[in-house]
Amino acid sequence: MPGQWLDDPTRRYRKRWHDGTAWTEFVTDDGPASIDPIGAPPPPPPSQPWAYGQPGTYPTYAGAPPLGYIGVAILAIAVVALAADG
Repeated sequence: MPGQWLDDPTRRYRKRWHDGTAWTEFVTDDGPASIDPIGAPPPPPPSQPWAYGQPGTYPTYAGAPPLGYIGVAILAIAVVALAADG
């Protein structure tokens, strides 16, 4: 297999160069390539206020219903209004 850019298995970058035999230290985020040793520790977590909770979760706000409930309510109102015109 010839070398090629593939998804970075460490997920620290978008792509990592695989030389056909093993992963290399060459990485890119669709810009110029840089070097990140494959055994390097992961970067520190982001310090933005929204980066809290379990990985892959998003903050929720008390009292605000999920958009799904609002959409169902609007759909129900539209169905009742159309049925009344009917």
